[in-house]
Amino acid sequence: MMILFQPLTSLENLDLSRTYLQNLPTEVLGLMPRLTKLSLWGNNMTEIANGTFSGLRNLTSLDLSDNLLTSVHEAAFGSETQSQLQHLDLSGNPFNCSCSDLWFPHWLKTNPELFAHPRFDYVCVNYNYTNITSFVDDECNTTTTTTTTTQTTPSTLSTTARHRNVKPALFAILYFFIAVVVLVVIVSVTYWLYTRPCRGYFWNWTGTRGQYHPILP
Repeated sequence: MMILFQPLTSLENLDLSRTYLQNLPTEVLGLMPRLTKLSLWGNNMTEIANGTFSGLRNLTSLDLSDNLLTSVHEAAFGSETQSQLQHLDLSGNPFNCSCSDLWFPHWLKTNPELFAHPRFDYVCVNYNYTNITSFVDDECNTTTTTTTTTQTTPSTLSTTARHRNVKPALFAILYFFIAVVVLVVIVSVTYWLYTRPCRGYFWNWTGTRGQYHPILP
């Protein structure tokens, strides 16, 4: 294959779509430094090796849609290639999404112009074909919870202990006071009931059987 592409050092546009291509040797693309547009959509590529496109400093359009790629790594693209790309299509691939590998979803989300007008959708096949950006928003956004820890010092412990000791004492005093009040009320009512006949009237026997005459005070 390398011999086939050796005379094509000045090639600027290469279309290998629907050629049942399963892999793309890094050395092949290195022989085409002037390549500006590369179309590889509709093939059977399962992975992109690290450094595959890093030598293509003039590449502005890359179509890898409708392949069998489950993931895309930053190492496959050099920094110069990333900065030169104007259109990149990776849609229609069966991506396996993971919150531990968010480089590509982040790249996709933060560069809408680069990934504009895709042929297909960007979905996570391992999450019921959820849209990749929705997967990141729904599954990978974590809420940072700030926990405030209060340090307990000896003075705090002693103060707390004093408060705990004061409460039983207050309840004891309150119970005692209530008991005294209840006792006083009971004694007062009892005394009033037994002394009631003698308060307003004094009875005197007049000699008439069965008759009592009140003696007013």
